[in-house]
Amino acid sequence: MALTTARLDFAEERGRLLRFLVVGAANTGLSYAVYAGGLSLGLSYQLASLVALLVGIATGFVLQGKVAFKAQLKGRFLPFLGLWSLLYLANIVAIDAIAFFGLNYYWAGLLAAVPVNIISFVALRSVIFADRKYSMLCLALIWCLGLAAVARLHVVTHLAPNWDEFLNLSMVYDYRRGEMTEIFQTGFIHLFRWLPYISGNEVDQVIGARFIALLCAGITSWAIYHASRRFMPVESALVAVLAFNTFGYSLLYGTDFRTDTLATAAMMSAAALATRPALGMKTTIGVGMLMAIGGVLTIKSVFFVPTIGILLLTASFTDRDPWRSSRILLAGAAVSLLVFATILLLHASGLQDKASAVAFIGRTGGATLLTGDYTIAKVFALPVLLRNVGMWFLFACGVGALIAWKRPRHRAEQVALAAFILPAMVPLIYSEVYPYYHPFIIAPLCVVAGFGFHKLMENVREGARPVAGFAVIAMMVGFAALSFFARLDGKLAEQRATLALVHAIFPQAVPYIDHASMVSSYPKQGIFMSAWGMKDYRAVGQPIMRQVIAEHQPRFMLETRTSLAVDAMSPEESEQSPTGLLAEDVRSLRDNYARYWGPLFLPAKSMTGSSTMELLIGGRYRIESPGPVKLGGRTLRPGDAIDLKAGRYPYSLDGKARLVWDAPPPPTSSPPDNLFTGW
Repeated sequence: MALTTARLDFAEERGRLLRFLVVGAANTGLSYAVYAGGLSLGLSYQLASLVALLVGIATGFVLQGKVAFKAQLKGRFLPFLGLWSLLYLANIVAIDAIAFFGLNYYWAGLLAAVPVNIISFVALRSVIFADRKYSMLCLALIWCLGLAAVARLHVVTHLAPNWDEFLNLSMVYDYRRGEMTEIFQTGFIHLFRWLPYISGNEVDQVIGARFIALLCAGITSWAIYHASRRFMPVESALVAVLAFNTFGYSLLYGTDFRTDTLATAAMMSAAALATRPALGMKTTIGVGMLMAIGGVLTIKSVFFVPTIGILLLTASFTDRDPWRSSRILLAGAAVSLLVFATILLLHASGLQDKASAVAFIGRTGGATLLTGDYTIAKVFALPVLLRNVGMWFLFACGVGALIAWKRPRHRAEQVALAAFILPAMVPLIYSEVYPYYHPFIIAPLCVVAGFGFHKLMENVREGARPVAGFAVIAMMVGFAALSFFARLDGKLAEQRATLALVHAIFPQAVPYIDHASMVSSYPKQGIFMSAWGMKDYRAVGQPIMRQVIAEHQPRFMLETRTSLAVDAMSPEESEQSPTGLLAEDVRSLRDNYARYWGPLFLPAKSMTGSSTMELLIGGRYRIESPGPVKLGGRTLRPGDAIDLKAGRYPYSLDGKARLVWDAPPPPTSSPPDNLFTGW
């Protein structure tokens, strides 16, 4: 009987899909024809998509509802309209994302129709024309989550990468060149070894990596929902997911190319599995494997261990056989350690020279744990609180409800839910709580926020619950919108143009200087100029730039941090700054480079009268002078180009002259004021 029912259900589902494909293909074909026609008439892709949307709504509601899904249409038009408004936003964002990689808007519109139609089928089948009727609050939550997903996609392709995203990309190239030495926190590169093949511009490669991060944000959202469902109904679990996706720094930086983003998906998935009330061998081993993956991605995953450990222990307490639960927990721990060690060993086997793993842990732990330095936390505390009032209000409600818990028979459930609060304590012991770290640590807190919403609705009189629910949702979405629109700027285009210029001047990989490997495919030279790197550099107090230039001959310098604006400050001013270069290093850079365009410096040497010049960077130079110059036994006229090797050259001239790298004239476009804008 059950087999017969299953076959009937499968046949019905197959028929529904077939009908949707026929109706959807006709509707999509008509909509695309309208879209393409609009483009040919000169409409923008946004306006052409809007006209196509209106045609799709006019023809699709009855056809898809009656023909494809055989559903009653009464009461479903407004949800259908809401879905199509989301699909419109998703469509234009997808078109823009595809066009970003060089396709024209005709092809971009055609390719965007594929994922949009898949989403349409799932939404129509599961929500709009489903047999189950959803409450308006539930529909509003689903719609807001869809809106957040569209906003995330827009952020992926429009928010300018931060410097550490380029640093992570550079590790992919370090591994390819055989220059990677660190074992910890570099295993992620195997997931992204395809990035060099999508584009020659590092910005495009970072964007490509962000699509994987976007997938991880979706996995994290799924994990938050499933972890929440143990403790609360569907609507409250959806609020927990919405809290994560509308948290300002999560929306903006939760899809960045960082190991934290990837590890959050692994560790929250482990936590979701650990919330299962019955402790089973397969579940525990799955938890252990996910924790191992998170640990390989970043050692900061250790901050999730207390939460997951408590979840597993509370599940074991319900087992009447303590020996069985002990064996299961030990097996999970053993598998986790084995998987962790195996992945690291396999990764390390591909490294030619290996740095000490113990030294790495000691160095990073000593610089970030129990330092007593709360400067970063203080800087971002107020924005984090004020821009996410809705989430923190619900979190406070959840904590208060746990404190006031009055169900002794469900004490294990109370302890399990309280375990999700523990990551909130991390800033007390960990100092590097920059905005990019917030999505990592906020994810478990959102489960408590969802519980807070659940208890809030229980304590509001029934007639006022919809108003209270919509007010909370509006608060979270409203503040997310403020963060979204305030942060996006035109820096991404400026970064992309700057890197395109670098690649045009130097088509082949050459050494260069910047603070954190923005030209990720080329070998960066010199120190890593992060806060840590500069602190260590200043502590040693020894100039390094002359040796770096002489040994590696960097062909250009990119001003990715103000400390590299060597022509805008005196050497003494730089040394007086706690994050500046030593005076001697500023002189070395000034003596060997000159600003070519905006943030790009090229090799150059100044000459006055008669003397001997020491050229540290060999290459093809061009003379800039008011008259002839005698250089190394040759007479050069203004504009002449000459190939020179590194060495010492006597010269003589009347007045002043410069040797500059023989590059095409700089672009006439205005250069960027800076390449990175912070948070």
